[in-house]
Amino acid sequence: MMAVKSLLFLALLASAYLTPSEAQYAQVSSTFSQTLGPLGVGSHLTYDSIDALSGIEFNAGESNFTIVTPGAYFLIAAPQVGFGGCSVDTASFTADFWVEVNEVAVSNSNVRLVASSSSTDVIVTQGVYVFNKGDTVEVVGSGECSIVEAISPGGSEPLIPSIITTMYKL
Repeated sequence: MMAVKSLLFLALLASAYLTPSEAQYAQVSSTFSQTLGPLGVGSHLTYDSIDALSGIEFNAGESNFTIVTPGAYFLIAAPQVGFGGCSVDTASFTADFWVEVNEVAVSNSNVRLVASSSSTDVIVTQGVYVFNKGDTVEVVGSGECSIVEAISPGGSEPLIPSIITTMYKL
């Protein structure tokens, strides 16, 4: 009897996990460089490559994800930031990135990079967010003399996207 109860428990436990077709996740990236909006204002970053997508609405060439299933999600955005889009000679650049939900900036989602004009770096904004059905989610970038830069390293190395954003339902 104990073995039957154990098997029943394991079967119930296994049924609690989602199959891949029921999971909610997205990973998108951009194969082109993008100039950031002005500091304090920003612009929505766009993506032309859908690397993986299930249960979240997204169209290549756009900037916004639409939540289909409400709940808690983990989101991580990792832009490749460099110097560019500047008409003045300067020794440094500044770039900020944050998350917007329904076109409203999310508190405590902003990150900043200040670097020399000769450097390129990846900066990460991440967090756990509770979304409702129909919410739109976007990553925003602003800066002075900064771009998110797609880099083609050559040889057999793959392209370094200007930004990769991943989210999944917890």
